[in-house]
Amino acid sequence: MRKRVYPDTNVALHFKRFDEVDWLTLAGATEVDLAIALSVVEELDTKKWEAGRAVKQRARDLGAWLGRLADGEFIRKGVRVVFEVQESELSVDFRAERLSERSADDRLIAAMIAAARDGNTPVVAVTADLGLRRKLTARGLAVLEPLDSDRRELERDEVVDENRRLKSRIAQLEGASAALELAFEDGTGKTTCELPVCRRLEESEIERIVRRERFRLGEVQALPAAVRAAQQAMQARTPIPLERYLPDLRAWLREFSDSQSRRSLTFPIGFRLKNVGAGAAEETDIILSVPGRETSIGPSRFIPRCRRRPSSRTTTNPFRVLEEMNATADEEIGAGPLDRGVVVEHELGDENAVRISVGTLKHNDALSLGVACWFEAIEDVRPFSIAYRLLSTTQREPVVGQLRFEVTAAAVTLDIPEDDEE
Repeated sequence: MRKRVYPDTNVALHFKRFDEVDWLTLAGATEVDLAIALSVVEELDTKKWEAGRAVKQRARDLGAWLGRLADGEFIRKGVRVVFEVQESELSVDFRAERLSERSADDRLIAAMIAAARDGNTPVVAVTADLGLRRKLTARGLAVLEPLDSDRRELERDEVVDENRRLKSRIAQLEGASAALELAFEDGTGKTTCELPVCRRLEESEIERIVRRERFRLGEVQALPAAVRAAQQAMQARTPIPLERYLPDLRAWLREFSDSQSRRSLTFPIGFRLKNVGAGAAEETDIILSVPGRETSIGPSRFIPRCRRRPSSRTTTNPFRVLEEMNATADEEIGAGPLDRGVVVEHELGDENAVRISVGTLKHNDALSLGVACWFEAIEDVRPFSIAYRLLSTTQREPVVGQLRFEVTAAAVTLDIPEDDEE
């Protein structure tokens, strides 16, 4: 049996090179078309210049290797590479599928949807990204997790390590070592938070709202023709047929419910880093990680903004049209503005960890930091610990510890906008 397998960028960078992976066993197939989506190629090109030193080198090596392959070339028995350079995802309606063209993950999903719709070969994604796996599963697409045995070890940068050791030794000789401490913003190692969470609407609830709208509009249509004509003249609107309005409303309710739930499950966490040592902390890095697959941490979370609720009437007001167009902008939820020189990025090869680089922190100075955390569903909300590791070239030893975040979910009612009848 032949299968079409889509690896994501995370698998390309942090696992064995494609010709070293046993794709037939992983996919449970006799033949595999290894599809390299255009979004993955573009992300690899970006990583050549914007990622850390080790990731840059991996992206360049893999890009050069892929560049030497021909489309359809076999890289091992039963496995051939297929380059999707025709932007097949553009044939998919991103809005209808609740996808964003700005997201590389969503473009990969769109490419799979197009391949599943246009071909007879089963499609399957391979990713270690929890968020992407859930989005694929929600759309009925098959997904596999790569084997841990195929994960690549993090290469050590010998030059950076040697510089760090030398600077640490110099600081020891001068007797001016740094001593870093990390706590929550209130100075404690434990904090409590009640998270107001909007639950996603069930399909039965969506259908109940749609039925109520059908009944309401039926009452309006039952009014005398003269009354309806007067109302339309005053409001400068004309009714939209139910067969157009109700499906749009049903799709919008799913989109709005999902967007509001994601936004309510995302929250910032603030920290305070202090240097209590006698010397300045140079080349300071803080590595934060959260356990399990239910909790995520990162510089920010990208959430496609929900479009305006469909109206049962059209309008001749041009400002309303402009307002609807502007309401489709996307949203990125983060921990707020960062101090100059502070950089927050995902730790290499780990979707549940971030590295915060703060440069220099002088003696007795303190710095406020922040990250974004989120859960995928209300059922995942539970207390968790944040493990940290504080590194500095002028600190004798790394400092490790844990902070406790006691979080509980408080369910709130989803506020659904009414049909605008103004």
